[in-house]
Amino acid sequence: MKYYYNPKPTHVWSRLQNQCTYITPNNDYTQVYIPLTNQTVTQAHANYETKMFYKGNILQYKCNSAQLTKNQKYSQLANRNGPSRKKNFATQTISYSNPNNSGLLRVGYTTYSFPNEIIGAPNNISGPFAYDVKNPNECSSNEVQDGGILICGTYSNQCSGEIYKKNNEPTNICNSSTASNVPGDSILCWNKKIKTWFPKPKYNNNSANKWPVNYKGFVKAGYCLV
Repeated sequence: MKYYYNPKPTHVWSRLQNQCTYITPNNDYTQVYIPLTNQTVTQAHANYETKMFYKGNILQYKCNSAQLTKNQKYSQLANRNGPSRKKNFATQTISYSNPNNSGLLRVGYTTYSFPNEIIGAPNNISGPFAYDVKNPNECSSNEVQDGGILICGTYSNQCSGEIYKKNNEPTNICNSSTASNVPGDSILCWNKKIKTWFPKPKYNNNSANKWPVNYKGFVKAGYCLV
């Protein structure tokens, strides 16, 4: 003979509270550390940064985006449907060829002079193709580049190779409020490390095993005799 208690107790009720947004280094409550931006600032400035995050998040217009997952974004890029699908990085006609018309930094290429005796190479005087290829950037040298890859966001002088813009923009992007159609003349900043979000509170469990008072979800218990 066995007795079974029905129903089985549900999950215990827990009291909840918001997670800590900041960390106080060395218990110094005049300064707070913001892990997201790696800043140690005063409490007043930390509050300002929080308001800036919320304002910047709203201005990202997350609801207007397609809300694609990482796999979906990769699929779009693999199918040439990414944000640069309409951008041309090269151009060619019967008499002109430029594999890097955006002036991006090009690495891993091979340089050929004019003329040369390397079979199958550009400017090979004996052929079979790509003879008398001119440098598309009007450099003083007759050398041309073949192959290699382009580094997006990094631009260089196509003749000297000097880099004049790198793809290492600061994490914080700041612009005038008018750029976002926000009234006033303030400066708004957005941290690129922050992912946009729909505001939703997050809670921690700190209540051990207490049941709620006047909980409406209890079901009368009964015994089953087997």
